[in-house]
Amino acid sequence: MIVVLSAVLLFGANIAQAEEPLYVSVGQTTGNLYGLYTTSNEMWAVATQRCKDLGWKNLVFIKSADVTSEVYDLMYEAVGTAYYWSPIIGMNDLDNEGRWLWNDGTPVSGYTNWGPSQPDNHRKEDCAALEWPFNTWNDIDCGREQPFICFQEPSEYKRSQIDDRLFSIRKFDVEKGTQEMARSGCKKDGFRLAVVDSDAVIAKIEKSINWNSKVGYWVDGTHNCLNADNCEGSTSYVCEDVFPLVLSNSREDYTVGNTIEIECAGSGVSTVNVKWQRQDGVPTDNIWNEPLQKIEPGKATLIIKSATLEDSAKYKCSAANDIFSPSRGYVTSINITVHPEAIKDAMSP
Repeated sequence: MIVVLSAVLLFGANIAQAEEPLYVSVGQTTGNLYGLYTTSNEMWAVATQRCKDLGWKNLVFIKSADVTSEVYDLMYEAVGTAYYWSPIIGMNDLDNEGRWLWNDGTPVSGYTNWGPSQPDNHRKEDCAALEWPFNTWNDIDCGREQPFICFQEPSEYKRSQIDDRLFSIRKFDVEKGTQEMARSGCKKDGFRLAVVDSDAVIAKIEKSINWNSKVGYWVDGTHNCLNADNCEGSTSYVCEDVFPLVLSNSREDYTVGNTIEIECAGSGVSTVNVKWQRQDGVPTDNIWNEPLQKIEPGKATLIIKSATLEDSAKYKCSAANDIFSPSRGYVTSINITVHPEAIKDAMSP
């Protein structure tokens, strides 16, 4: 295995050179980018500014059930459900008790997700946190120092250049290299030769990778060499990974006795870990149950040989990259419904 010398490229501000989030994930419905920070606990006001200083939009705004589900995926993948966590989120009622506002000034109305008997303003609690693993809100003292969740909306970052791209320096163990050898070297490890198609991508790579100023690096795209006018003979190159999750089929309706088999593959990363999980929907320490599955490098296949009504559930496929820091998570899900045998004919095309 070649040692990875790169940092994670996110957006604008170089998060990798500042404090690293414990976990970063991408919302499959909204496209939001989320980061959980646990290295240093902060008060609400400090955490709000920290998110902005680190290049994020703000503390997370949980304005819909979709965002609630995506934050759940972030927290579950990052910390599991065995321990209690209470990361700060982006809302408060500092100006007017009982009138809750998101940090952007919009009122908390319509969708809410308060826990039982919350908010209760116990000891003047004017800020809010996510109560994990219950995934509900609780009002807290704004002076409490806690972990926090930042977010960025998809309109504020280019996913093709930022979230789905990680870059790493590689080196041949030969005297002279070529661009074709660089392509093959990346492909062998499940990556591709970095595609450089704009000055913005060059800038992001240069800020995040520890360059040798005397070396040229093979790349692909509108440029074939970085850091030098000509890469002829160079033994250094830059790889990138992209690993979207792909399901072999998206069928959600089955009847009793059907065989359900869905492969979930995460392409582009040699060491990506893929797994299926089942969501029971009950906030307990055992909220996710492992379904029957076949796990192979880069993919996992959900297998239900003879479906029953009890197999109706939301199934989540997740992939994580453990090489890069911070680890990134990708999640996709499918809602499977198993119908009684009696309505099989009605379902047939």
